[in-house]
Amino acid sequence: MVSPTPLVRNPEGPPKLALRARQAAQALGIGERLLWSMTKGGQIPCVRLGSRLILYPVDALRDWLQARTTGGQTAGPETTPPPNPVEHQTKNPPARRREKGT
Repeated sequence: MVSPTPLVRNPEGPPKLALRARQAAQALGIGERLLWSMTKGGQIPCVRLGSRLILYPVDALRDWLQARTTGGQTAGPETTPPPNPVEHQTKNPPARRREKGT
């Protein structure tokens, strides 16, 4: 069986099993802010160690990315834009009725 190409090569030793946020963002081709937002929203696989350290397992990221690959189209609810609130508003709200005597 041929082992998959490592997501991140480590010239000092064996391939890394997990990445820190900056490395994971670079490997995925996204910004760190987007990565943190997705982490906070539970949209991307990560491992929390203690109260501050968050690692992104390379194999989990590879699987996560593969699951979202759909022949050139985006997939998953996180890529669906939110509904436009203007489309849901009525153009002419109903006129308010005046009470008698006012």
